[in-house]
Order: sequence, then structure tokens, then C-alpha cells
Amino acid sequence: MIRSSVRRAVLPVAAGIILTLSQLSAVLAVSGLVVGPNVDISRFADNEAETTVAVNPTNPNNIVVVSNFQHADALMESVSFDGGASTNGGTTMRFLATLDHTDNSNPDNNGKKWGAGADQPSLATGPGGTWFVYKMFSQGGQLLQVRGLPVTGLGQFGLLSDQQLVPGSKYGSFGDIAVGQRGQVLTTYQDNIPTQGPSTIWTNLDPDGFGPAGFGAALAATSTNVGGFDYIPPQARRSVDAEAGLAYDRSGGAHRGRVYLLYTDEQPNESNNTDIWVRYSDNDAASWSAPVRVNDDAGTNSQFNPHIAIDQVTGFVAVGFHDSRNDLGTNGPGDTNGIANDDAQYFVAVSRDAGVSFSANEQVSVGTSNAEAAKNGVQYGDYTGMSFAGGVIHPAWADNSNSVGGNPDGALGRFDVYSAAILVQ
Repeated sequence: MIRSSVRRAVLPVAAGIILTLSQLSAVLAVSGLVVGPNVDISRFADNEAETTVAVNPTNPNNIVVVSNFQHADALMESVSFDGGASTNGGTTMRFLATLDHTDNSNPDNNGKKWGAGADQPSLATGPGGTWFVYKMFSQGGQLLQVRGLPVTGLGQFGLLSDQQLVPGSKYGSFGDIAVGQRGQVLTTYQDNIPTQGPSTIWTNLDPDGFGPAGFGAALAATSTNVGGFDYIPPQARRSVDAEAGLAYDRSGGAHRGRVYLLYTDEQPNESNNTDIWVRYSDNDAASWSAPVRVNDDAGTNSQFNPHIAIDQVTGFVAVGFHDSRNDLGTNGPGDTNGIANDDAQYFVAVSRDAGVSFSANEQVSVGTSNAEAAKNGVQYGDYTGMSFAGGVIHPAWADNSNSVGGNPDGALGRFDVYSAAILVQ
């Protein structure tokens, strides 16, 4: 990443990313990732956190980031048309899933109403349309519901499907949804929500999407010691969940159809040594590979709030996450207050071999953040967003370091949303 102002000939490597030749070679020697400048894309007073990111597949320089905005009880939106180098307001053709506690409906820009939700709705697009999973409160727990919207062309929508109950999801939450290359739909979620763990992560498959089959029985994918409310030092008030995530490979490569499962685990239980793991399946979640650890630190500090994304051209897999590895409590880099493991930075890693291994981890955030200082009820939030297209990763994370200036609340004040363009070589 850029940490100096060495004056040499520069090499433009992607929209919004300019590095010196020496910086480029130093970065590539370790991870093959070129991290562009951090950009504060919100610059609002009060807290912004819990992000989602979308890249226009027909124009990868068009990027949209949306986050929760605590002060206005609303959503922050940032739109870029230059690969993330700068942002501004604007409109774009997209789907956006939100929760609305006023009228219990969630219309998108074209007036389609998805239904009421309890927490953390997830949306995925794929062949044939868009799918949305959300949680409905019910006596005795939460029931996951799924609806789909057929899409046949730009602005050409079919009828919104009926609500489908995800079987076995009565006690499930904090999950994701993904659409495969045939239009099949896979959901994931974890159980044992009100505890610090252990927990089981489940999946349900609808093998034909908009066809008549519907979702099959719940299958256990993996166990984890991170429950729905697991308290760790960098997120001591809000807690974290396993944040299970899914991503299907729909590229034209050898592993087309492979689906990846991302989650957080803690070994041993209640040690605060949380790590990020990925498994993959070549049979639509009927069985899974052995887990592969994404974070490459040698210590026992916490990693949390991961997100997974696939470049559908190359099939490369990217994982981003908050990481406290550099907070040793010695007032050195990565430490803001002399207390170990309560500060965090943002890291990214990439798999170029279809989930068999991951690259050296690359620190993306220039500064170091502290959630307690943000005085935010959700702290970093339950999740972060990231998109990966055209060989460039675009994450968005909560950051109160004020490392690039422009945060109205100052350094270690309230959270702004930061982003950076990361070129994958």
C-alpha cells in the first residue's frame, strides 16, 4: 500500500490507482494485490456503518456503495463513475434491499415490494432474475423467507414470486443467499442465535430457482464457536456473529458451478481468537471441502465481519475482513490506546486456485480504527460490503481513523465509510 511520497516515474495500473514502480514491485512480491488510495466516501457527521457494494458489470468504473446512516435514521449512498477515485450523488439502475420499520414494506426503485424483514436482508442476482432472503419474526423464533423477481432485460420484470419458507430455518439468522450458473438458489444461516456459541451453519437449496421444486431440507454445512452474539474486544458492546456468506462461481473457468461458504470460527471457544475460514462445494452444498484459513497472522487477536466476492471473469475469490492482528497494546502501529486487541484495520486476501489457498493478506486501511471511540450502537456493524469485478476489488468498511482527512467528527470520532480500489494481478 502507499506509505511514502517517493518521487519517481509512476505507472497507472487501474482507474484511480497510481503507484511508483518501486511500490508496485514491493506489493506484488508479497500478495499480488495493488492497493489504491483510501477514500472517505461519506464525510458525514455521526456514524455510518454496515455497507453494501455493487459494481456495474457493463461499466466497472461505475460503483455504488450504500450504508446505514445513524444520525438521519436513513441510508448513505455514494456513486462513483471513475473506479472509486471520487464519489458523488447520482442514480443508477439497481436493486436495493432495505428494512423499513414504518410500513413493513420494502419497495425498490421500481415499486416492487419484497415483504417485511427482521434483520440483515440479503439480495443476490443471477441467471433469470434477482432473489431476496429476509427474516420474519414468528412465535418461537425467526423464519427465513425468500422471494424472487424474474428479469428478462433492462427494466423488464416479471411477477414477484410468492413467499417461500426456508425449511428448518426456525431458529436461523445472519445468513446470505447466492444464485448459481443454472439459476439454482442457495441460502445459508446459523442457529443458536442468542448465545456466544457454539452454532451450526445450515444451507437450503432450491435446485430450479423459478421452477416448481422449491427449497429442500436444511443441511448442516459446518459448526462454529461463534454464535449469534459473540463478544470480542474490538466489538465488545455489539458482539459479532459468524457472518456466513455464499458466492457461486459463474465464470467460464474450470470451477464453474463451485459455491464457496465463508464464516468466522473461534478456537478455542471464548478465547477471542476468531479466524476467517472458507469451504467450497461442487455439488450445490451436498458436501463441503475441508476448511481453509484466510487470515495469515501468527497471533491470537481477532478477525471478524468477513465478506466474500468472486470475479465472474477469472473465477478468483476475494475475502475482506476487519483485523486486530496489529493491536499489541504497545502503542505501536495498529494500537490507538495501549490496550491490546481492541483496535482494528481492514484486510483483503485472494484465492487464485479456486479456494485451495489464499494469498498473503494485504492491509487495505491506512489508518487504525476503534469502535468504542465511535460511540455507535452497532460499532463496526454486523457486516461489511465488497464487490469484485474486472480484476479490481472494491470493499467498503467503517473507519474512524480520519487517515485521509475529511471526517467531520475527527480522528477516533464517529465512523465514516472508507473504500479503496485493489487491483489483482
